[in-house]
Amino acid sequence: MNRDPADYSRLLVLLVFVPLLLADLAFGLPDGAFAGVGALVFVVAAGIHLYGGERQAAVGWLLFGAALGLVGLVDVQQDTLYLFAVGVLFVAGLFALGSQRVADRLEDQ
Repeated sequence: MNRDPADYSRLLVLLVFVPLLLADLAFGLPDGAFAGVGALVFVVAAGIHLYGGERQAAVGWLLFGAALGLVGLVDVQQDTLYLFAVGVLFVAGLFALGSQRVADRLEDQ
């Protein structure tokens, strides 16, 4: 039974990041704790994809982690440039994940 790395990474993100997000909304976790744990989850998800041979998807998860890490390191609300950088990292992560799926579909044809 050979599973797609995306199955494992999605499960990891759902089981760890979603409760972390809910805890942050409910209890107001410190920014550093939320961003640090969240970025770690994304790095582990990237490692799962890298181990599965999906380099573009790994880069996408790393970009998500970088965006979240930037939020933890600086006060993004103080400077529009930081907010723009977080947005660019997030969108680049989406494109990297999407390009992996397109590459997989083209490979299957």
